[in-house]
Amino acid sequence: MEILEQLAMVTPKKLDELSALHWFTQSEKIEFDEILTGEAGLSAEERPDFRLRVGKKTIGIEITAAQRSIGESKFSAQQIEAAQNEFAKALKKKLQPAIPVIVTLVFNDEIAVEPKKAEAALSVIIDQIEGWTRSMEPISGVTLVPCEDKATRFPNAHVCPEIPKFLQSIGIYNDGQNFSAVTASRGGIVEPFTEADLNPILQKKHEALKGYRPCDEHWLLIVSGIVPPILNAKGHPAVLLPSSATNFADPEIARPIRSDFDRVYFFRSPTHAFNLTEAQ
Repeated sequence: MEILEQLAMVTPKKLDELSALHWFTQSEKIEFDEILTGEAGLSAEERPDFRLRVGKKTIGIEITAAQRSIGESKFSAQQIEAAQNEFAKALKKKLQPAIPVIVTLVFNDEIAVEPKKAEAALSVIIDQIEGWTRSMEPISGVTLVPCEDKATRFPNAHVCPEIPKFLQSIGIYNDGQNFSAVTASRGGIVEPFTEADLNPILQKKHEALKGYRPCDEHWLLIVSGIVPPILNAKGHPAVLLPSSATNFADPEIARPIRSDFDRVYFFRSPTHAFNLTEAQ
């Protein structure tokens, strides 16, 4: 863990991958001697993402995210989620409430962000939030909804028609805290990981594998769910955003699968790894 933390501080762009590597090796009780790097350091390690020295072997580990499909949408779940998250970060950056509040965005997971409409809505929403904070009682809350039909579902709801379609509602809470933060919630059914989800990943990664650096073994790690950080954040988290774009239940795949990789793991972060190239 100490080695990974040091590497993460030196190479922050690899932090997410390092975190995934840490929790995976912990879940599988994999001990390695070192993470190999060339002269350019860890930042230049690609194809595969990491090379581990395990005894006399060099194990190449490629990390990729599971991807939940969304019907006929031209955007992936990850693209939609990333754009929604950028909206949340922009909201926090520009928000100047009269008192510290927690703002909770309830996202529609499968509705894409329309940038121009989102930008126009942002200033209106910020004005609404700041206006409500000027008169909020201690330990109280207000919910902004896009239409009258939804107002009956929430106590103390108020209509804000400018709320874009990718948001169901916006909660504003004065819980007596001494800092403001933006949080979010997402819904939906967590589906199992199936061959329909696996095959596009294998097709892409098998082609890429042809250009990987030589290793004694190559492993593919398909990560599902939220990967906890391995570095402790300083101060209060200002933006807390959950993810559902990569979230799956256990795999429902006949094992062992055939792959050009020596091992293919489906990893339900941070605790459960399934070796798909091994018989059940």
